[in-house]
Amino acid sequence: AENEKKQNKLECLTETRHIIFQFPASLQDHKVSNYTPLWDEWKTVLQPVIEGVTKRYPFKDGKTARIMLANIIPGGVIGKHIDEYPAADIPHKIHVPIQTDESVYFIEENSAYYLQRGSAYEVNNKVMHGVMNKSENERIHLIFDYYDAAVS
Repeated sequence: AENEKKQNKLECLTETRHIIFQFPASLQDHKVSNYTPLWDEWKTVLQPVIEGVTKRYPFKDGKTARIMLANIIPGGVIGKHIDEYPAADIPHKIHVPIQTDESVYFIEENSAYYLQRGSAYEVNNKVMHGVMNKSENERIHLIFDYYDAAVS
């Protein structure tokens, strides 16, 4: 149900499903976001992962602007696109693969990458990017946006 409320209903996201825990109130500003009721159920599992990844960032006041689980169906594609809305300009977009396959590729410009389970990746959403799931399995990533509230 939360997936249906998302503001960024891009045509390239038709083969994805999301469990939304936090999302910007407006695509115009990353600093104001809302948690969904599901966050209370999941935060004890997800918060330690987010903290483990973000402890390497030298931010004075690190905050999340978006937290979600993103699923791409077997054979699914997220077409190449650039996140052009203002709420995507400042935060660092971080992917943590939860379930994946060596036949799932994150595309950034003209290069394809396999994002390995158990690692965290900062992706550049301000360049042309997309995903191809050439496997017979669903791909699930924890995705969150992270920024320093002390400077942005």
